[in-house]
Amino acid sequence: MKAIERSFPPYFLEHRSQVCQSAVVQLPGLPIWFLQSPGGWSVNSIVIEGDDGVIVYDTGVCHEQGEAIAAEIRKITTKPIRAILYSHHHADHCQGTDALVSRERVASGDVQVIAWKTFSKEYADENRVVGPIMGMRAVFMYGALLGPDEQSYTGLGSRFVGGRIEQFIEPNRLLEEDTEIEIAGVKLRVFLTGGEASSEMGVHLPDFRVAIIADEVYAAMANLYTLRGAKFRDATRWAAASDRVLELDVDVLVGCHMPPITGAENIRRVLTTYRDAIQYNHDQAVRRILAGATPEDLRAELTELPGFLDLPPYTREMYGKVAANAAQQFTGYLGWFDGDAATLAPTPRAERARRMVALMGGRDALFAEAEKAFDADDPQWAAELAGLLISVDRGDGEAKRLKGASLRALGYRELNATWRNWYLTGAMELEGRADPNVLSGFARASFLSAAIGAEALLDALRFTIDPHRALDRHEFASIHLTDTGETWTLELRNSVLLVHAGARRDPSCEIHLSLASLAKLVSGGAAFGELVEAAELEVREPADDAAAFFGVFETAPQTAGFHTR
Repeated sequence: MKAIERSFPPYFLEHRSQVCQSAVVQLPGLPIWFLQSPGGWSVNSIVIEGDDGVIVYDTGVCHEQGEAIAAEIRKITTKPIRAILYSHHHADHCQGTDALVSRERVASGDVQVIAWKTFSKEYADENRVVGPIMGMRAVFMYGALLGPDEQSYTGLGSRFVGGRIEQFIEPNRLLEEDTEIEIAGVKLRVFLTGGEASSEMGVHLPDFRVAIIADEVYAAMANLYTLRGAKFRDATRWAAASDRVLELDVDVLVGCHMPPITGAENIRRVLTTYRDAIQYNHDQAVRRILAGATPEDLRAELTELPGFLDLPPYTREMYGKVAANAAQQFTGYLGWFDGDAATLAPTPRAERARRMVALMGGRDALFAEAEKAFDADDPQWAAELAGLLISVDRGDGEAKRLKGASLRALGYRELNATWRNWYLTGAMELEGRADPNVLSGFARASFLSAAIGAEALLDALRFTIDPHRALDRHEFASIHLTDTGETWTLELRNSVLLVHAGARRDPSCEIHLSLASLAKLVSGGAAFGELVEAAELEVREPADDAAAFFGVFETAPQTAGFHTR
């Protein structure tokens, strides 16, 4: 097998050098500061100084980034923070708040935390329901395991993954329509954009001729589909977000994943091209869908934008990818079925692989063909062939090494940062240097922590029920939190779980534990019996009943790897 040449597409290195720098820039002549990647994290924050206080637009991905933002604000002014605006519900924009203001100030109304009306629901759906698997996928997408020699890059900055979430602070003011607000003497016109995320809102500062547009424009191509996974992103609404700003009379446009854009004509040029690139990607995908194209066809046929839509860095494939964006339109409009009846109930993966290997002459013949493809500079085909052997025998070390080398070769020539990260991290998984169970445990602990509160933690148990254990049992368990004083009742019925506030009738068991211990139980950080032995969980009713009730939950499942199944 020939040696793999580590390479970096020239524009990859150029884009990375421009976007990864942390910086604080005051908009000329204005009391507005642009904080690019504070603390080295891949999201920007905007600080507006008013007469008697400060307004912050987005607080970052974690407590540590919130601390970095707070430190920069202290350099700017001693005035207190009066308001925080959450641009939308994605985790990288709203999880550093507790480092900026206390929960008590928010609860008292002394600090307004403002978001769109759908924020809390969307945050729960996206970050809690599928948060653990999304978090694991984020490790691959954002290259969190890659070393400095790999020039790790997210496509939007240095890093998204990691950091502490100590206390998530919910908004205390939800907007239901476009609204004009005055805070600390600053007039803000808040408007829904709802493109990249359905809860996304922009801000117009008419007195300063400035607009803030969150993630509706990146310093890279829009990702209508993100590899980490997300709810379907409506391309039409995303394109329309730029149209909302084009209606405004502004001289500066600021975003959370791009440097400021200055000059009315320049803003118009960027927004027009950006939104047209989104619409082109969408409309051409739909054109082919109407002609019967499948997702596989779309990925093969729609691979680049036309030259007249090339506007670096805004439409370069550093974050979004034309082929992935196109295929997602099929899924969003028509779902998973490609129209071929043979794909309705396909032969299971392992059995299909076994039959294919036999048809190709057996394991050794197929492996030889995979090696030949790799040496002929066709790593994609080599990876696909080696993948068949792994599906038949996950212990086939030679096949895993060959597939890993193939992914590495694909990664080194890939411009798109997130695809590149996934290729290279996939190679690490095949090489045994990225354990899916360890990554899954890290993600569960990150997303299912005490910071999200008891109700969200208990609700997450719904998705861990093993129906072979639960069957049609109908029982109640009473949960008492020793540190918060809360009481909750879990109702198990027909292999589904209902969470009720307060005490309910005749529980079969009663347990007492702290919120932190509950987080360990739900995230799989500690088993029920381990918490009992450690005296972190007390059973007040028959221990056998409690152990049986909580035995139906599979909170630390074995996680299948992405590249070894």
